[in-house]
Amino acid sequence: MCSSDLNYRYMLGKFGKKVLRRQPQPVRRRAVSRRDTAPANDFTAAGSYAFRRNRTLTGSLLSDVASPSEHSADLKSPRVQAHNLRHHRRKLTLRLIMILACVAGLGWVLYQSIVMPEVELVGVESPSAEVTKRYEDAIQNYLAARPIERLRELTDTKSLVEYLQNNDLPEVQNIDPKITFAGFGRAKFAVVVRRPVVSWQTGSTLVYVDSSGTAFYRNVAQSPVVQVVDRTGVQVAANKVLVSNRFLEFVGKVVGYFSARGYTVLDVFLPEETTRQIAVKLDGVGYLIKLSVDRSAASQVEDAVRAVKYFADRSLAPEYIDVRVSRRVFYK
Repeated sequence: MCSSDLNYRYMLGKFGKKVLRRQPQPVRRRAVSRRDTAPANDFTAAGSYAFRRNRTLTGSLLSDVASPSEHSADLKSPRVQAHNLRHHRRKLTLRLIMILACVAGLGWVLYQSIVMPEVELVGVESPSAEVTKRYEDAIQNYLAARPIERLRELTDTKSLVEYLQNNDLPEVQNIDPKITFAGFGRAKFAVVVRRPVVSWQTGSTLVYVDSSGTAFYRNVAQSPVVQVVDRTGVQVAANKVLVSNRFLEFVGKVVGYFSARGYTVLDVFLPEETTRQIAVKLDGVGYLIKLSVDRSAASQVEDAVRAVKYFADRSLAPEYIDVRVSRRVFYK
């Protein structure tokens, strides 16, 4: 007889059945109800630790006891659960950041997009709707041919200016590179038009010329200009008047010097068979004044004003006066 049996008999004889009643009885195996059984795809704590037939529970519930494949085990310690929770939180945060970035990118595209361009003519007071629509339609055609430039940051204003100048809009001088926001899908283009110095009459065509010598056919700026009547037969080719910038500068200085001395230039004529001389008609003076491009404009205007006063004092009316020679005045 073993010692355990002896102890059992001893306890039974000394204390009776009361001692046996106090000892814990083994729990009998019972069937698990369907409500207590977690489905196979239940990843909660109850579902992870529930007993299921033909399944081996792996892992450990103790933080100080490691097990193989601890992060993928069925039983996870509090440390592993906290680690998985942080990892899940990071994934959600990353997805939220990506969604916000996509929304911000879509908003930027809508903010930069140009669906309907608007034109502001710099220095032009109260332009008509017909004039602005002409430039808006031309810009719309340019953007239709280059869809990538419908974003304001990607619009090449230099290429746009060349396109407008080559498509019957040579009066466009420049476009401000900073295209402003005028509402979602709308952008405002600041168009700088040329200001004519003189108007050039060639046959039946009236051509305006700016200070750079570029010819165009619309005076959008409505600037007051001096009309130059061309009698030399010089033609216009490729939007360029076949005269030098020095000649145009000379004409502008002559007009300015006469204006400073109280005389208004009405017309400027180019004599036949020459592009080195001009003939000026003044308001209130019934004869022409001939000047030369090869001589200083200031000195010639001074001689011409002195000669005009001389003839006015003596009530003379010559056909013309010539101040092309220094300190000499010829008249007929």
